[in-house]
Amino acid sequence: MVGLTNKKAVRLLRLQERLIMGKEVYPPDLARELHVSLRSVQRDLADLQKTDLALRTHETPDGRQVWSVMPSQRQFDVKMTTMDLVVARLALGMFHKYQGTGLEDFLADLAEKVSSKLESAASNKKLNLTGKLMARQPFTRDFTTSGEIFEEVLTGLINGKKLEMDYAGLRGETRRHIVHPYTLLAYKSGLYVIGRSESVRDGLPRVFAIERISACAHLRKEPAEVPPDWDPEAFVPFWGGLLPGKEQKVRLRFVPSACPRTRA
Repeated sequence: MVGLTNKKAVRLLRLQERLIMGKEVYPPDLARELHVSLRSVQRDLADLQKTDLALRTHETPDGRQVWSVMPSQRQFDVKMTTMDLVVARLALGMFHKYQGTGLEDFLADLAEKVSSKLESAASNKKLNLTGKLMARQPFTRDFTTSGEIFEEVLTGLINGKKLEMDYAGLRGETRRHIVHPYTLLAYKSGLYVIGRSESVRDGLPRVFAIERISACAHLRKEPAEVPPDWDPEAFVPFWGGLLPGKEQKVRLRFVPSACPRTRA
């Protein structure tokens, strides 16, 4: 492996990438790292100066002469996991809801890049992300406190596998569900999984809050079934903060004495 780094073309490429990433280069340290002479590194830097790369040198507080590129030429290569990409896509998608911020065009382009990266990653793994990610409004809950659970949910959703989860209802009771995940929804009160639970007989989609899941595992040998006509936009017809769910009957009682000026 050392022999490869001694090839000038390889050294120049790695040196250029390092500089563009915004890292400073101290020739003696680089020479030791690459197992080449100091003179070889100095010649490499001289060759890069002949290109369009704008190099500069400056002295550090401890007296070392280091090389770097001008800030305008720095680029940053951020490596993201699939979970990082999904969260970034959801977060960026929320900015489209706000007009006149001056960031709309920039964020639209950024969201497109992230989406393209995510779709590319999915394509390489032969995954279908259609209808699986949906953003409504900025969510305020910290999902990272349930990082392992979120990762299991995401793995099952993206790979089309069932989820086995322990879920706490509104009354605090915990129930085991086998869920066919349809969509991951980002909304102002948190992140939600929309899907069908085998534990509920009516077969209708349910909304599960990530923060209420106390345990979760994707069942890698059990494929999830998603209706061919599934449309999250049609299932989540809200902007005012209401999530669709099971129909509830409410009884109201009017007490005239509570407001004497009101006539029944």
